[in-house]
Amino acid sequence: MSILIPKERLPKRSDERFFPKAGAFTLVELLVVIAIIALLMSILMPALSRARSQAKVVLDLSNLRQWGIIWQMYTTDYDGYFNAGDEGTSFEWMETIHPYAKDKDLYFCPEAANPIYLWRGPRGITTSVWAWRYPSGERFVGSYGINEFCFDPPQTMSTIWGHPVSLNWRHINYKGAGNIPLMVGASWAGGAPDHSDEPPPFEGAPDEALFVNNMKRFCLNRHDGHVNGVFLDFSARQIGLKELWKLQWHKEFDLYGGPTKQEWPDWMRRFRDYE
Repeated sequence: MSILIPKERLPKRSDERFFPKAGAFTLVELLVVIAIIALLMSILMPALSRARSQAKVVLDLSNLRQWGIIWQMYTTDYDGYFNAGDEGTSFEWMETIHPYAKDKDLYFCPEAANPIYLWRGPRGITTSVWAWRYPSGERFVGSYGINEFCFDPPQTMSTIWGHPVSLNWRHINYKGAGNIPLMVGASWAGGAPDHSDEPPPFEGAPDEALFVNNMKRFCLNRHDGHVNGVFLDFSARQIGLKELWKLQWHKEFDLYGGPTKQEWPDWMRRFRDYE
């Protein structure tokens, strides 16, 4: 049997004893919402961080693919040969290649730090970005370094940048070009690595040598144990830091002469090994 309550005795919507004000939150509800937001942030932040890092890898590889096209254009104009590498007022490759690559953004890896500005003379300590200023005032800045074995110096020269020119890759037509580095992320404008070079003793160790142990210039932890590079076949890809000793930097580079597993410094031990 149902009981009929007169309409006039029903609670009104304005009666807060039965109907709280719309939009109001209790303290418990507010704390629950905050806890849920905090939980979601803890889940999403690592994913967002990985996404940002991956985006930088993609942008870096995009830059290097552009460099592959640039070097392909240059070598096409010069019958497949590279520049001399030491052409009087031209230092290494920057001035030579500048007419082909005027977009300043192409010279930087997104993970690179701020530059140190250097004058012609003692180089001092470099960071993950290099800078070189000519006496005339023109400055070149970037975060990629060329393989200094990829030059075509005059036949009258017996050495260049501290090594015999007989080790150089003078042009692009070599077997195994896909394993010969042309340009890699670096802390200096170029370097001539050898299989006997030691890895940096700690992450970010400065390169203070001129003609020795140049692998330090390229062994930079820019992309979680990797650095990016473009090769003599103009392809671009990621390179494991330990893999740097497995690339054919020059004609007599011993692919099995690098550090042993016991010789890797602590900061590199977690990275992938390459046989």
